[in-house]
Amino acid sequence: MITETKRLLLNRPTSEDVAGLHLICSDPRVWSHFPSLRHTDIEQTRVMLDRWILSWDRDELGTWVVRQPGSQTIIGYGGCSVKQDIFWNLGYRFAYASQGQGFATELSLEAVKQAKMSRPDLPVVAYLLEHNLASARVAEKVGLSLVHQGVRLDQIRSQQPRLLRPETRPRKTPQSSPDCTSSPPTHRHIRHAPRRDTLRSPGAKSCLTST
Repeated sequence: MITETKRLLLNRPTSEDVAGLHLICSDPRVWSHFPSLRHTDIEQTRVMLDRWILSWDRDELGTWVVRQPGSQTIIGYGGCSVKQDIFWNLGYRFAYASQGQGFATELSLEAVKQAKMSRPDLPVVAYLLEHNLASARVAEKVGLSLVHQGVRLDQIRSQQPRLLRPETRPRKTPQSSPDCTSSPPTHRHIRHAPRRDTLRSPGAKSCLTST
């Protein structure tokens, strides 16, 4: 299954894509904003790819593998995939040589369009690191807006430690109020929907709430 945009071929992933994807996922230049997520073993890429294939089998939409017309070289990946059956997660990543050409925006516009056609009841959410401004601009170009921002690492380190004595234990949080403690690294949560929910991101704890 191939979806074609003006400059890109968006392919449903297959197990044969693992080598080409690993070239991107193992490149340190691609992970300059989050180096610890770089793949150091092709098995990491294989696990990621298997997860995408299962997502497509379940939802008939998910992360695409991106090529250009007339080429078999994988230049990136991205799209919208359903998370926890409550929201679409928009993500995108391109090879270093393919960055800065508007490909992420082109892919994301198509991804959001297809997600809204498939499950219009689900909001579209993007998890972004605060200092990844280029990724944030892409999300904003496809109509997403900031609804939650976590605490920065330097803010956490500046807080004074507290000693809690046994007789002054903190009160229990009511069950109706989920834990909202923030932890690094900072993520920006951007979504395409009315501003009423904030959603949990990896590496930064936030609450899923409705008003």
